[in-house]
Amino acid sequence: MRVLPVLFWFFLFLSPALSEAQSSDGLITCAFENKSIKQILKKTKKDFGLRVAYDSKAMGLIVTSVSVNGVSPESFLSALLKDSRYEFDKVRETYVIRKRAVSASAEKEPTRYNFPLSGLVRDQETGEALPYANIGFVGTALHSTSTFDGQFSFLRTPSDTLTLAVTYLGYSPVKIPLAQLKSDYVEVLMERTNTYLPAIDIVAEMPRMVRTLDDPGHMELDPINLKSISNYGHADIFKTIQFSPGISSNDGTNADLNIRGGGEDENLILWDGFP
Repeated sequence: MRVLPVLFWFFLFLSPALSEAQSSDGLITCAFENKSIKQILKKTKKDFGLRVAYDSKAMGLIVTSVSVNGVSPESFLSALLKDSRYEFDKVRETYVIRKRAVSASAEKEPTRYNFPLSGLVRDQETGEALPYANIGFVGTALHSTSTFDGQFSFLRTPSDTLTLAVTYLGYSPVKIPLAQLKSDYVEVLMERTNTYLPAIDIVAEMPRMVRTLDDPGHMELDPINLKSISNYGHADIFKTIQFSPGISSNDGTNADLNIRGGGEDENLILWDGFP
């Protein structure tokens, strides 16, 4: 009769120890359907003590499904992140999730060549078609423009590893990797943006063709500036002076000038200060 109570208390104290040993083996068993990575990591951290650091906001935007049975934390994280752009590293005892680095050598090989591609360029807010948008592929000389109703097409797209680039005045540029497209038709939504240009001051000096001197009855004429005016200037400086107010000529066959009723012999003409 005494043996039964002893055995009862022995198994009572031993059962928690057995349960803890089972959960501390480091293996993870779980199944999640259409949950964000943030929710999955939070639950796994609570149930299995997984020590993991991650961007809470970024992980909250990625929805996935995962199901594992008795796997290591590394295998669990690999299955969790396999369809995302993230990877993990182990720093001491903590798993750190970070964005996967893509090197030039890791670029995918083209799977399609010279295929047709068409699409529509529209305003993201109003849905209005944007005519005459600039469309091309990054790193190539292949460019086109959208039609009046926003449509565009390329008959022979070189490969599916290129990036489609669309620009439009007053809108933010858009770049779309062709590898992300699920069909040969793409709808480009562009967001309006304000472009502020710095002020420009234009300063110019009006040419002075006729300059009145301090001495009464004296004035200077600049033949270069007079000639630059098509309706007024002449190559002959005397012909130009004859068109000035208060100046007349007896006839057009000579260079005699009558200034304000005076005679032609009452004028003193200096050329660069010399008579």
